Amino acid sequence: IGRSRLVARCATLATLILVTALPVSAQTKFFGGEGSKTLDTTGHPKAKGLKIRIDFPASWSIAEAKRPNTVAIATSEQGNGLQNCVVGVHTTDQLGWPPGRARSETKASFAAPARLRAMAEESDSDFLEGGPAAIEDLPSRWVSSVARVSRDGSNNVFPQVTYQVLFKNWLISVVCGSGATGRAAALASFRNHEVLFRLIANSIVLPQRWP
Repeated sequence: IGRSRLVARCATLATLILVTALPVSAQTKFFGGEGSKTLDTTGHPKAKGLKIRIDFPASWSIAEAKRPNTVAIATSEQGNGLQNCVVGVHTTDQLGWPPGRARSETKASFAAPARLRAMAEESDSDFLEGGPAAIEDLPSRWVSSVARVSRDGSNNVFPQVTYQVLFKNWLISVVCGSGATGRAAALASFRNHEVLFRLIANSIVLPQRWP
């Protein structure tokens, strides 16, 4: 690889590390008065030009996510805990939406009950509950679910809540969950963290929404 390309790639990597792990102002106060660190996706290639700011507890770690279309993963207890949130961005073209569909969506249509249940079914999960959200005054929704089969075939269960926001031709997803061994214990842990996950989702700011 040429020196100029190597320098450029190193510069890009440095930018990604700064973008995904940069502590900013403590906009959100979490339980016990804990401050926050802010994920800012500005300049992140997987954000596809969308600027998102979202707060996590100061004790959480924020790292680069490995999967396509996932910008970052935040994990409790400096990355050693059982609670995490994954931030992802898709374009409606990627999702196969026909032209104009995003513009025709309303808050009510985006959070229609049948569509909320379909979100769980599409991920082979049991639907728990869901409804409209109120994020940035945009079409937004939330769905909590629990996978029917664990990925590793064990008895580990990871219920999760998915928050989605539709802005122009971007679909933002924040998926937060809490795991444990056995369905009953996992659901109890998840319920104990639902308010925390709601605080995280409600901290979303889209600077391009408010020029």
